[in-house]
Amino acid sequence: PDEASVHSVRFIRTPGGKDLLEVYGITHMGHGNIYVYVLEDNKASIIFTQPAVDIYLEDVWKPDGYPEYENYDACSQIYRGDALDAVYQDKGENLLEITLSGIIDVICTDRRDDDSKNWKTNKVLEKKVNDVYHVTLD
Repeated sequence: PDEASVHSVRFIRTPGGKDLLEVYGITHMGHGNIYVYVLEDNKASIIFTQPAVDIYLEDVWKPDGYPEYENYDACSQIYRGDALDAVYQDKGENLLEITLSGIIDVICTDRRDDDSKNWKTNKVLEKKVNDVYHVTLD
């Protein structure tokens, strides 16, 4: 992975008999990618990478607020459970389907009061993620 740390690792054997290595990387700021490697002949070849880790509340401030979220002035989006889940389906003909799914929680803070003790933080929205990718295993 390109990130400084590893969030998780697992080995997977597809129904078609391909051996995969799944690695979630994570930066010191709590963002990261999923990396999928195919394992053949004692070597690992990367076949897929996609952003899939986010645990950092950025609190992105907008001077005009977020009217779509009840006009809070700072919001963040994080993955519930730290990362998206990956499911693999062997589609034959050396084609692998990877589905990344999970929930994005939108967390917003009203920081208009000068005293941070009075700031209010709330989860304002849940967004479902169900992204499907097709990867060739050649």
